[in-house]
Amino acid sequence: MKIWTKKISKVTKIPIVILAAILLAACILEPEEEETFLDIDEIVELKLGELKIGLPSGLEVGFEKVISDSRCPADVMCFWQGMAEIQVSLKLPDDKRRFIILDSYHHRTVDTLGLHVEFLRLDPYPVSSTELDTYEYVATLKIAQLIQ
Repeated sequence: MKIWTKKISKVTKIPIVILAAILLAACILEPEEEETFLDIDEIVELKLGELKIGLPSGLEVGFEKVISDSRCPADVMCFWQGMAEIQVSLKLPDDKRRFIILDSYHHRTVDTLGLHVEFLRLDPYPVSSTELDTYEYVATLKIAQLIQ
């Protein structure tokens, strides 16, 4: 009887040790996801492809793409300043995602979903000697609640 008991305890210890090692490895190896939040009535910076979520509103704001960037490089004298044009997505809980286009010249603001969205700037600003990588772009927006 004692031999049988020892075999059972060894057999049950091995799977428990293996399971514990797997769980520990999963905790160590799993990268932490950075949660990014925003509040309405604040200035928000979004990297290209980034999505931020508003608490407690549940508003989701995403920087979808740079449609065009014809801004005059900082180290060049230009006849026209040019402009940057971006696409941003907005989504309130229980609503469909809406896409808006903003630019740095004519259409700096949009009122939608009870919000006032203002395009403040797009970084980095072009320089003639540097090729911009699209994933370096950061859009700065101001999102405010419309007063009703």
